[in-house]
Amino acid sequence: MIVEAFQHLVLPCPRHLKRLGILHGLIALQSRGKRCARAWAPHLAAAKAAARAGMDAARGRGLAVVCGSGLLLDVPLADLAVRFDRVVLIDLFHMPAARRAARAFPNVELLAHDLSGVLEVMAGRPDALPPPSATIPFGAEADFVLSANCLSQIPLAAMEAAWGRFPEDEVDAWGSGLIAAHLDALRACRGTVVAVMDVEQYRINVHSGATEGVSDLLLGLPEPALTGRREWLWDLAPAPEAFRHASLRHRVVAGVL
Repeated sequence: MIVEAFQHLVLPCPRHLKRLGILHGLIALQSRGKRCARAWAPHLAAAKAAARAGMDAARGRGLAVVCGSGLLLDVPLADLAVRFDRVVLIDLFHMPAARRAARAFPNVELLAHDLSGVLEVMAGRPDALPPPSATIPFGAEADFVLSANCLSQIPLAAMEAAWGRFPEDEVDAWGSGLIAAHLDALRACRGTVVAVMDVEQYRINVHSGATEGVSDLLLGLPEPALTGRREWLWDLAPAPEAFRHASLRHRVVAGVL
């Protein structure tokens, strides 16, 4: 906890992202990834395999774009750097470990960008919810685009900032719209688009094995049709990581959008 608090204090993250809890979430995710490395390994391998399959289907070798590159745990960075002339990693904020990994490849660059397009507005506590304005930089010219398990994450910080200030049903519909906008932006990209997305969360009782609750991570949207669809389960938070007597497991799907 001391190390995490120190990182939050010293990392040069934009103020509005700190205010919205983005940096705190990234630091916590990085720590969880280390603690749960064994449980996460099958998921990370499956996500990378789905990305590689999509790379093989891409016609060009010029530009690859990764949306939600995050900590790069589920991104086959070395393969992308070999396969494409230029690789752009997009996320709200790039942690030091991701920066170090990217520096190993001269054709890899980092771009700080809000895929939802609403976070800076929400940090200012607006009087109305801003319309979704999802954009994917270089999407019109990319030969390959990977949405790396970020779809369900896109509305979370924005919705958190909206809770208590706007009607609950309005916030829910708005969050669903933020997800839909990202999907639309992906579909508008020129090249091959691979989406890796967690779509459901299960809370599993560790004693009985019973499912105690199911959450729709797409907020009511139907799962998009995918070519070459793959599906697996991700043990995101084995007990007692999030709950003493329950584990959190995600259902993940992937394929060409």
